[in-house]
Amino acid sequence: MSKRGIAAGMLCLCALLCSCDSTGSGEENKTEYPVITFVYPGNVRRQENAETAEAAINEILRERIGAEIRLKGITGSDYAAEFRETVAMNEPFDIAIATGNSYSENMMSGSFLDISELIEEYGKGILETVGRDVVGAMKQDTHLYGIPNIRDYAVTTDTYVLNLEILERNLIDFDSIQTMEDLESAMEQIHAAEPDIMIMASESDSFISNTYYAARIEYPIGVLEDQGQGDRYINYFRTQEYKELLERVRRWYENGWIKARIEGSEVVKESGEELVDIRYGKPDVNQEVSRYNGGSPYRALSFGRDVITHGTYQLCVLTVSAGAKDPQLCMKILNEFYTDAEINRQLKTLLFSWNVPNLFLTDPADTSPRNLWELYERFNADAVKAKDLAFNFDYTPVIKEYIEVAKIYDRYRPLLENGLVEVESTLAAMNEEMDQAGIEDIVEEKNRQYEIWKNRN
Repeated sequence: MSKRGIAAGMLCLCALLCSCDSTGSGEENKTEYPVITFVYPGNVRRQENAETAEAAINEILRERIGAEIRLKGITGSDYAAEFRETVAMNEPFDIAIATGNSYSENMMSGSFLDISELIEEYGKGILETVGRDVVGAMKQDTHLYGIPNIRDYAVTTDTYVLNLEILERNLIDFDSIQTMEDLESAMEQIHAAEPDIMIMASESDSFISNTYYAARIEYPIGVLEDQGQGDRYINYFRTQEYKELLERVRRWYENGWIKARIEGSEVVKESGEELVDIRYGKPDVNQEVSRYNGGSPYRALSFGRDVITHGTYQLCVLTVSAGAKDPQLCMKILNEFYTDAEINRQLKTLLFSWNVPNLFLTDPADTSPRNLWELYERFNADAVKAKDLAFNFDYTPVIKEYIEVAKIYDRYRPLLENGLVEVESTLAAMNEEMDQAGIEDIVEEKNRQYEIWKNRN
């Protein structure tokens, strides 16, 4: 008999003797389960829930698939950067949430496993709940490196959420505001009467953050014309649309409606009672803004349309590490993440709601409609989808140019999109730098790949 066989026999004998001991030790035999590490962007205010959530989830996973997870929350202000560092330092993980640009960056670097075959065998629940069309939209050629979480994919563009209390005390009827000119007239009247309140507020560091191309999911470096309904990619920064948006924001700033300044590389905005909150619209946007502002009543005014923009599915993606210990087990766990209500309820105690694997299996906020998820599903289904929704651009041929252009945009964007500088000369300077960095090469390469993708069948 081999040494391994002898050792195994001795362990079995010891276990048998212990089980026959009538006095007992008071300790039960403990089964060892394989452990899968899950990295996620944690809400720092909720991390005290991690131990309880992990125990509850593991109770389910042990029974269902004979495995456990270890939760590893990254709670810094820049999850994408910290996750990038985790990958670069070769810190072990098996499953991870990738957000925004971190998904495409790490996918191209080979950090994520191709799960196209695994999902067919072990992820049938995912395919049913997420939908084959949405999963298919994540593919790079025939390869699948991640699965979008289930949430509200659609947004309503050009949305302004107004404080009804401020309107009422200034004798302005919400229903009388029908156009942007009406809105600006109301802002001018209220600013004159109450100069200390915040006329304009934005949920991001940009006052054009509610427009079609302004999503921070990816940089608008080469965008499909006609707000995602055209047939070719263009240089957005040279369009009349972009220039007019900047000029409008500049006018708002000069009127005193935007109270922001630059400190270092950061935009610092004053806080206080606000009239207009600039953000994308969605079915419960009134209740959401109200919750963030002490319960004051708000109502959304939308000049845009319901859309699903290119890159939306990449906002939050669940992935399997290329170095995962047991890829099959990872996929089995992900299948539970997308289909089990209790697991999602537990994860919601740790995560921001937009990062929960299947948000529709959790309870809406107390102030939201009870049928909110039904509203969201209809919202997603009825929205206008970008023609390039399922097109995934391979940056590799122009990665050097892309990085340089992104750096330039990062430098100018806080100034231009918060109205802090004169538009004509500053925009011209940015465009000149982008031209020198090779933005037209990026647009040309994007169009080349897009034509191949359109004609692939």
